Parts: sequence; structure tokens; C-alpha cells
Amino acid sequence: MKQLNEYQDLSNEEQVKLRSLYLFSGKNMEDEIYNIANWAVDDCALFEPTHAEMVDIFGEEYEEIIFKNTRKGFTLYGFYLDRASKILYADLSIRVESALEISEDNLLKWAGIESLPYRGIAEPFGTFKCGIAIFFDGPEHDPLERFRVTASVVGGVSIFKGLEKMKGNTPELDPAGSFWIEVMEKTNQKFEDLLVSSAKRIFESAILYLKEDENIDETLEEYLYDECLNRYEVQPW
Repeated sequence: MKQLNEYQDLSNEEQVKLRSLYLFSGKNMEDEIYNIANWAVDDCALFEPTHAEMVDIFGEEYEEIIFKNTRKGFTLYGFYLDRASKILYADLSIRVESALEISEDNLLKWAGIESLPYRGIAEPFGTFKCGIAIFFDGPEHDPLERFRVTASVVGGVSIFKGLEKMKGNTPELDPAGSFWIEVMEKTNQKFEDLLVSSAKRIFESAILYLKEDENIDETLEEYLYDECLNRYEVQPW
């Protein structure tokens, strides 16, 4: 076996192979992604729609905020890496009444609603829960090269805290009730789609951070190349 005492002595190709070996065999990637994902939750724009959508609503020079991230109410758990299939599973829970604050006027513009039957009705509540699966689709020697994140919702939320009370109204007592319920339910679905996108963004940010050369190299430089190979009895080339 080629004896190399310093990580820097490796060729670029050998470094890539060693990164993959270390991340999928020698290092607890579950903990690594968990730690980085918790850091990614702090993104102040986590819940905001896409830039293109915001420009379409508010114009190129927009400064408006629709959903402010309070950085509270997040729980990440259930991290498990299936190393054979190179799929990482995780669960995310967000208590939306704690996790975000909304601007009702900007929310209406985003939802395409001119007005609501009552002021102050737009208040998020409930717990958003979703299962995450991260598929590492890169080649065997560098699985981090390509990846994709999927999210499946297992618990829903509402952006309108007063919606359930409105559902109790009969058409005779509130002729517009059924109309507003339909409008709000469509907005709730749009809100849930936004949360799914935000959840995926947390984990995409974590993997992108993880796969940056300097972040991997900083860790690997602490280990001798031949020590890492011998410890896991793997000869990747």
C-alpha cells in the first residue's frame, strides 16, 4: 500500500475517495448533518418564497417580509443513514406559531386575496411534521457529488387560526362562509407547500456546506491517510 503520512500528500482524486470513505464509513454522518441542519435553521429568510416570486409581488427593490423566522419551535430528530443504500432519513417538526411571525397585509398579497372577513384572522397554528430522505446519487467514489432531498408531510398546519370557527357557520347565517373557507384552504395548501420547500432547504444547505472542500479538508487533515484505511479495513482504490 502506498504510504502517505499527510493528507496534503494525496492527489485530488485520492482526496475525494478518502472523503467518501471517511464520511460514509468512518464518521457519524448522522450527527454531522444533524449539527449543520440545526445551524441552517437560523437562516433569516428560511420561510420566504423564492426571490422571483417576491419580485413578482413587490417589485425588484422589495424590502417586504411575509414570514419572519423566529428561530424557535424547531425539532430535528430520527437521523439514520442507510450506508448500503446511501440514503439518510430524518424527521423535522415545526411549531409554526412559535417558529414564524407573519405580516397579514403581505400575506394577502402573496396569497392573492384582496381582503379577509375579519382582521387578525391570519395567525399560524399547529405543528408541521415531515419525513426527510436524502439520496446521495453521486458516483461510488464521491456520493456527495450529487444528492436530492425529498419531504413527505405527516402533520399539517393552518395559517388561519379562526378557520375552524368559520366552518361552524351555516350558509344561512354566513352566506359568504363557504367562499372564505375555500379561499383559506387553498392558502393553507400554499403555506404547507412553502413549509415543505423550507424543510428541504434546511437539509440542502447542510449537505452543500458539508461537501465544501475546506469543511471536509479541515476535518480530514487531523487523520493520517493510512491510519484511516487500516481502521476500517477498506481499500477504495
